[in-house]
Amino acid sequence: MLLRDARVPVCGIARDGEKITVKFASQAVTTVASNGAWKVWLKPMKVCTVPQTMTVQGDTTCTITHVLVGDVWVGSGHR
Repeated sequence: MLLRDARVPVCGIARDGEKITVKFASQAVTTVASNGAWKVWLKPMKVCTVPQTMTVQGDTTCTITHVLVGDVWVGSGHR
C-alpha cells in the first residue's frame, strides 16, 4: 500500500548510468542510477481501492501487482 495525499519515494539499486523508469497509475518517472542507486518520487495520489500494478524498468523489469493507495498504519508494542 502507498500513502495517499503524499509524495511517495521509490528507490532501488542498479548499475551506474542505467536508465530507470517507474510507472504507476497515470504516472511515469524516469531517472539515471548513480553510485549504484536510484530514487524517484511519485506525485501525491488520492485513495484508490482498485489494485494497480507498479512497473520498474531498467536493464530488467520488476512488476509489483495488487498495489493500493490509502492510509498506511504502523502499530507496535508489547504485551
